[in-house]
Amino acid sequence: MKIFKAAYIFPILFIAIGIYQMFRVDFLEASLYIIAGLAFVFNAMASEERLAKHKKTLVTITWTLLGISVLIFFWVLQFNTP
Repeated sequence: MKIFKAAYIFPILFIAIGIYQMFRVDFLEASLYIIAGLAFVFNAMASEERLAKHKKTLVTITWTLLGISVLIFFWVLQFNTP
C-alpha cells in the first residue's frame, strides 16, 4: 500500500501555501488556500477504491468545500486589495 500518492501533491501544496499565509498574518487568504486544499484532498479520497462506499458523501463534501472556497475567493478579490 502506497502511503503517498501523486493525487495528494496538489492539495499538500495548497495547504502549505495556506500555512505560509498564516505566518504572514493574512488569515483570509490562508483560509482560502486551506479550504481549497481540503477540497482537493476529499476529491482524491473519493477516487480511492477503499472508500468506494463513502464516495457520495466525499463528493458532496468536495463540492461544498469548493463552493465555500469560491465565496472566499470573491471576498478576497473584493476586499483584500492593496
